[in-house]
Amino acid sequence: MPGKSTPKLFSRLLSNFLYFLYSYKKSGLATLFYFDFFH
Repeated sequence: MPGKSTPKLFSRLLSNFLYFLYSYKKSGLATLFYFDFFH
């Protein structure tokens, strides 16, 4: 069933994205990106 593997794939993508955001934030570039994006 294709609908069964979708949540797992989505959760993997989401966790990868959150990890990317976390490492990006730790590096300090997130603030620069934030100001570039919102100003």
